[in-house]
Amino acid sequence: MGILAADDNVWLMIGLSLLGALALLWFFRSVRAKERAGEEPLLSTGLFRDRTSNLGLVTQNVQWLLLMGSSFTIAAHLQVVRGYDAVQTGVILTAATLGLLVSSLAAERLARRWSQRTLIMTGFVVTVAGTAIAGTILVSGLTTGAYAAAMITLAVIGIAGLAAAVLLPRKPSTGRAPGSAPGPATRPTS
Repeated sequence: MGILAADDNVWLMIGLSLLGALALLWFFRSVRAKERAGEEPLLSTGLFRDRTSNLGLVTQNVQWLLLMGSSFTIAAHLQVVRGYDAVQTGVILTAATLGLLVSSLAAERLARRWSQRTLIMTGFVVTVAGTAIAGTILVSGLTTGAYAAAMITLAVIGIAGLAAAVLLPRKPSTGRAPGSAPGPATRPTS
């Protein structure tokens, strides 16, 4: 909400941003207090001590940022610059939705054939290439620079995600993450 208030009132934006930061601080302090008391918290802070978990969280966040950012930027461009209505914009973005659907349907077969790391890196390469191409088309004079800059920025963010994916381990660990409860595969059998 702090970002949304930036246009109207800078002090409100700062106040809301500080309120959000305080809410996060309160949450993590309450989690640490539960862990020290021996209770099971909603989210174990031990999760953030594992390098592989952190890299996975970074790549997942970058993936969602790219997906939401490109969807918003493309929809805004089509409606503001090209003058399309919501239905026309939706029809154009249907191709992207179908691409997500097809790749989701193929995910199981792809996961059996290639490692997670390879699939994540390939996904980032394809996303960065597509986003950069879209940004380049916009830069070529077909529209204003703001949308092109947004698409190119998203491509750069995708490169950061690709860099995080490259750091992922080649083979996933079979052990459990620090601080997590033992699952069926790791539960003692005595």
